[in-house]
Amino acid sequence: MKGNRNMKRCFVVCFLFSLITFLAATGVPYAASPDTDRVTASQAGQKKNGAPEQDELAIASAAICWDIVNREVVDAGESFPPSVERLYCFTKVTGATTPTHISHVWYYGQSERARVRLPVNSASWRTYSSKRIQPREIGQWFVKIVGPGGKILKTLSFAIIP
Repeated sequence: MKGNRNMKRCFVVCFLFSLITFLAATGVPYAASPDTDRVTASQAGQKKNGAPEQDELAIASAAICWDIVNREVVDAGESFPPSVERLYCFTKVTGATTPTHISHVWYYGQSERARVRLPVNSASWRTYSSKRIQPREIGQWFVKIVGPGGKILKTLSFAIIP
């Protein structure tokens, strides 16, 4: 029986290693996923009339929340207690015709506290970042969602309230 258990463990470990290796080789990023099929290389950068197309990134939805589970927001809000420990900024981006990026820039008051660069690899893409919140950091916070070239796509405000 013991040998059978060890064989099962070996199978699970081998399977997980193969999966991780496959995901790393295909460049699938953690914490982000496409919502639609990827644009093929021949389609990328083309409008219907054949002229080059610029990425017109838009934020379809965004939220500050307690957690992300299965790429979905859990308990979004605009105020949180000091005991929260960590908050997440979830963003659904649309309009990318070629791989690009956005950044989540976290501010406490007027002080930048974190800047997280996130890939956007299809026309509809969900991604998120997180920030550890210290219990003493009571007050106003906001996250700027910034596109390529520094364009502010959206700003989310929230507060830590005792």
